[in-house]
Amino acid sequence: MHKNPKLVCYYPVNDPKISLDHLKSYEKGEVDFIEIGLKTNNPFLDGILIKESMKRSLGFGYLEECQNTINAINRMKNKPRKVLFMYSNKKLLNNNIMWKNFDVILCPGRLGSTRDNILLQAKDRNVLTAEFIKYRFNKSDIQRAKSSSSYIMLQYLSGKTGIKFDFDLNLSKRITRLRENGILKPIFLGVGISTIDQVKHILDSGADGIVLGSSLLNAAIKGNNFLTEFLCRIRETLNGK
Repeated sequence: MHKNPKLVCYYPVNDPKISLDHLKSYEKGEVDFIEIGLKTNNPFLDGILIKESMKRSLGFGYLEECQNTINAINRMKNKPRKVLFMYSNKKLLNNNIMWKNFDVILCPGRLGSTRDNILLQAKDRNVLTAEFIKYRFNKSDIQRAKSSSSYIMLQYLSGKTGIKFDFDLNLSKRITRLRENGILKPIFLGVGISTIDQVKHILDSGADGIVLGSSLLNAAIKGNNFLTEFLCRIRETLNGK
């Protein structure tokens, strides 16, 4: 188990059911990275909870819509890193927003001109890059993982995001394969993580942290108190308590 496992949490921009006030729970749970999720018309990796959140969003998927969220995160005492989570979209190219507002960008999807140009713009402005690696990864995925300058988000369970209760019994082997192929950056597991026992299993398998999305939204919709309790339990587990 990593000595200081990290907690990465998704935050949906302009979802009326998830207010900026919910970030107080992120602060109490000592979240290390916040994935600032922009609305998109085709969130192909995501299941029903995140898709419904994007449908509710009052935004249009432009970077400027993140500003209030960024300001709120900047006021958090634990100073989590700000991750721009976005799907490849041409309307985000040549945007005037100051990239310095973000620490990391995670842009899942196939290699291609639009995605490549978005990442190039971010890198030119000293924004680090994270890479999403699918459950059954190949040599091309490993090569892409090597390009990450921040962390690897490795898919924990196959299929789309959502509330799941299974365990990946091949996780230790998959992490070892990445390490043996020269992946040195932190490996965080995401997709389907919903229980404390899953978190323990992930840490025991050699991961450096976890990414919460659907399970976090599910808790947030139930209210700040429920979300705070959920995140604090996760944090205690990561801390070995």
